[in-house]
Amino acid sequence: LATRCMSQFIRDNKSDRNKYPDLESLLKAAEKNWRDVRDEAAGIGSKVHGLIERYIKREAVYTGEISTAENSFNAFKQWEKEHDVKWLQSELTVYHSIECYAGTLDAICLFEGKPYVIDFKTSSGFYDTFGLQIGSYAMAARHLGHKIEGAGILRLDKETGLPEWKDYSNRVERDSYAFLHLLDYLYCAAERKLKNNPRTIEGKIKDRKSTRLNSSHRT
Repeated sequence: LATRCMSQFIRDNKSDRNKYPDLESLLKAAEKNWRDVRDEAAGIGSKVHGLIERYIKREAVYTGEISTAENSFNAFKQWEKEHDVKWLQSELTVYHSIECYAGTLDAICLFEGKPYVIDFKTSSGFYDTFGLQIGSYAMAARHLGHKIEGAGILRLDKETGLPEWKDYSNRVERDSYAFLHLLDYLYCAAERKLKNNPRTIEGKIKDRKSTRLNSSHRT
């Protein structure tokens, strides 16, 4: 995204010798433009999440507050209506005491009659990391006793005002396992700095490595 944004800026402004007399000034302006675009997108994303949280919790949402988040917020309400969604939790902090991680999921709802973990995105597309994120949330929520039968990402397009839904339910177990491998790497890389961390002390990384090796040997 950063590369595309900077490339487009350079294409649009390469002929403007008054503003950008040389290559260096053009490149610096392109870098600044990307940072501005990134920060604006992050701001809109935060505003959308805030509006959705208040809406789910039945707190007042005023039209004047929506402004730049209007398209995404309208997309959210459209999707909710189309699927007759019933909200159970919003901005819920979850943790996994065995695997030693925590996070705040966007929502838990009844989607088509089943309890789902939902994450809201205002990004321009779907990315590989989304599965790892929603998988880790689902695993932690189940660990805390929440009944979770599915997981999905709801992308709320900032430009078109249209919702785009992607169901991750059939890959939650795989994504959760992949997430734990990445968590293993994090703890292995920082093991000396985390000597008092339960995950390191209890040898969870070693245990999972042994399981993988034994499984590989059997095959």
